[in-house]
Amino acid sequence: MKRIEGKVDKNNGLSSEKVSSPTAFQNTIASPVNLQNIAALKSPGDQFGPPKLTPSTTGGEESGGETVKLSFSVHQSQYWPLIQKSLPLNVQGMLQELKPYYWLAKESDRQSLSPAISPSLARGGHDWLSQLPLSIVTHLSQAYFMVFNLIFPIIEEEAFFSDTLRRASEDGFAFDVHTCLVMMVLALGCLAIQAFQEGGYAEFLESHGLFDPRISSDPTSDNEILRSLLQEDPPGLSFFNEGRKRAGFFICESSVWTSQYNLLAALYFSQILRPVDAWIMTHRACVLLQLFWNGHSKLLDGNFPDLWARLYWIALMFEAVMGDELNLPPTSLSRFENKVPIPRFDDGPSAEQLPGVPGASVRDRSYFKYHFLAQVAHRLIVSRLRDALYINC
Repeated sequence: MKRIEGKVDKNNGLSSEKVSSPTAFQNTIASPVNLQNIAALKSPGDQFGPPKLTPSTTGGEESGGETVKLSFSVHQSQYWPLIQKSLPLNVQGMLQELKPYYWLAKESDRQSLSPAISPSLARGGHDWLSQLPLSIVTHLSQAYFMVFNLIFPIIEEEAFFSDTLRRASEDGFAFDVHTCLVMMVLALGCLAIQAFQEGGYAEFLESHGLFDPRISSDPTSDNEILRSLLQEDPPGLSFFNEGRKRAGFFICESSVWTSQYNLLAALYFSQILRPVDAWIMTHRACVLLQLFWNGHSKLLDGNFPDLWARLYWIALMFEAVMGDELNLPPTSLSRFENKVPIPRFDDGPSAEQLPGVPGASVRDRSYFKYHFLAQVAHRLIVSRLRDALYINC
């Protein structure tokens, strides 16, 4: 990674020299490249929708007197000239008819998530959560840690079961941040079970007692209650709505739990394909993380140091992926890259405490932390390459 970073930094230095010494910069490129065309790529947020050809200030022969602004966004690559030439004519016409910011317009036209609670759960009244069987809470929580937390370790598993879940259940799932964290974990747990089913791991769910696909004659059985949660659109919506009902009471707190809630909500929105909603929740988490790493948080007494670092890198990855893809405005979170340490996972669970996943041994599961660190390294390298190609050239 250090060797790749060195090459990227070297290219950045060569890019900065091109203003004072264009010849030196041209000598570093194997094939002839028009410098005006490179400069036109420097701002990935300048171009939305179908790119417009603009007259070149040099009118060089290599560019034919025209330059094209390209977007770093993957879905905007369909507007690249070479890509468009390979598309059928009717597809080209459809792309040219799309309005700027068409993805934001489509998201704005979507209906909001229903605030309703599943009818089978609503029979228990407003305190249906307190009547929820503990087995369902445990199984959904385990499903969440089997799927999502191994990729994005937002929650400490041991702390969740020993502290967060205990507080929420003892208080009768009150209107506090701990209950909200539990609700987000349970909502994502429903999506995790759905992912196991779609991936062909129904036998794994049954063997671990997480979910039995066979229909029970008792509608009040744990399995049927869980089935009703999985049949919601999207799965786990009742838990998500219960979390949203309580979020307003702590949404402005600058605590590690609020940051975790925002990132879990962003993860849920991203899984149900609501990218703008996911970006909004990520943006809220980024603001709180900036407060912490800028020294303005009330939690500066050494609590959760490694967890704060983990949340920082998760939020940075979320923001980079969604912001670059949808050309949404970024926060200033990236300026703390050199200040925030790489997570060590020294306060996390041991390998024996991790949940079982299909086809993985305990030793393999202990490597989830290295997978996460690889994601961080990959995101840093990709972001620097983007900056070298589009911004610092």
